[in-house]
Amino acid sequence: MTVRDRMAEFQTLIDDEALAESDFQAFMERHPWLARRPTDHSPGNGVIRQFELETRRKPDFAYLWERSGRNTLVLVEIERPSKRIFTQADEFTAEFNQAVNQAQRWLDAHAEIINPAGPLAMAAHRRLNIANQPIGRSAILIFGRRSEINTPQRQADWSRRREELSARVDLYTFDSWCERFTAMLDTAEPQCQLYRYVQQDLQIVPLP
Repeated sequence: MTVRDRMAEFQTLIDDEALAESDFQAFMERHPWLARRPTDHSPGNGVIRQFELETRRKPDFAYLWERSGRNTLVLVEIERPSKRIFTQADEFTAEFNQAVNQAQRWLDAHAEIINPAGPLAMAAHRRLNIANQPIGRSAILIFGRRSEINTPQRQADWSRRREELSARVDLYTFDSWCERFTAMLDTAEPQCQLYRYVQQDLQIVPLP
């Protein structure tokens, strides 16, 4: 299957109300490049499943992104698309707020992640073959569908929340996450870096 075929398959999953979060996790494990921003691919790096943060819950995925000599550990949490973003009263749902708070707590969980001598960082260095240096942190939360953001008030609230979180957590609906990949295909196919990195077949990298 081509990259575009896989994206179409992913969109079909997004539209299916009956699927559980585990179905999306499984699909992204089969196609790990979908667990990374398409602009963040770095040769030789993989995707980590269930990265250990010594908390009761673990991020679904994580990956290391190198830019200008600096490595950033990106924690990725997905919630099933059928989860509601807004209540009938146009307030953010408890599930949505809980997911946002969880992503923020992960970033604060362990200072040792940014310490190159810490055990988590050392494990990442070994498995992903990167230089021993400090690691920054950020998070991605993929939650719900854009079809819910369907009134001016909801659009304003969603944009404001994204802006408030942008320094630490990148917030996406499943639709907008999918469109980041299809937009790259539409503008640069077939020479775009997405094709090159998919061809390199990024792997799920287990950590001890």
